Amino acid sequence: DMGKLALRINGSQFTLPDGRRDFEVIAWRQAADARIAAPLIYADEDQRYFVSRYIDNRLPRGPAPGEEWGRLAIDILKRCHALDLDGPVLDYRSHIEAYWQQIEQRGLQVDPALHEQRSLIIAALDDLGSQQAGTALCHHDPIPANFAGDSSRLYLLDWEYAALGWPVMDFAALAVEWSIDHESICRQTGISAQALARAGTVYRYLCNLWNELTAPE
Repeated sequence: DMGKLALRINGSQFTLPDGRRDFEVIAWRQAADARIAAPLIYADEDQRYFVSRYIDNRLPRGPAPGEEWGRLAIDILKRCHALDLDGPVLDYRSHIEAYWQQIEQRGLQVDPALHEQRSLIIAALDDLGSQQAGTALCHHDPIPANFAGDSSRLYLLDWEYAALGWPVMDFAALAVEWSIDHESICRQTGISAQALARAGTVYRYLCNLWNELTAPE
C-alpha cells in the first residue's frame, strides 16, 4: 500500500530554461532520497506527467506563511544546496536573454521600464556573479505553493526549474515570495546583505519578464 498519490500534469515548456525537463527527474529523485522532496513513483519518458507520494500539507495558505515556517524553508533550501549532484548550470544572463527573445518573437508590447532596466540588470548580474564561490543544486522556484508539510518537516515540490546555480538566488526568491526580512536570511545563511539585495533585484526582473510572457493576450 503506497498510500495517497499525487499526479502532476506538465504544461508548456516555453518558459523553461532551454525548454528542458530532462534534469527535473534526476534532481527530484536525488532530493527525495535526501527526504526533502516527495518520493517520485513514476515519470513517463516524455516527462508529460509525474506520479509521486502525496504529502499532507499544513503550511498556511497565503503569500507570507510566517517566521517559523520561514526558518523551515531556509533550512530545506540549505539541505538542497548541500546535495552532491552534477547537472546543467543555469546561466542567469542567458535565461534573461531567452525570455527577451521569446517576447520579441511573439511581438509582445511589454512595460517600457523592462527595456530601460535591461542593461542595469545584466550589470548587476555580472557583479553578483563575481562574488559567488561556486554553484550548487538550486530549486529556483521556492514560492509557498512549492512547499508542503507540517511544522516538523517541509518538502519541496515542483523541480522543473532545478539546476546548478547560485544559492543566493534561491534565498533571494524566498525573501520576495515569503516576505522574509533580509537580516533573518543573512543571519541564517551567511550571505551578505549586498549580494542578497542584488539577487533580489535580478529575481524580480525575471519574474516581471515571466509575467509578461504568460499574461493573457
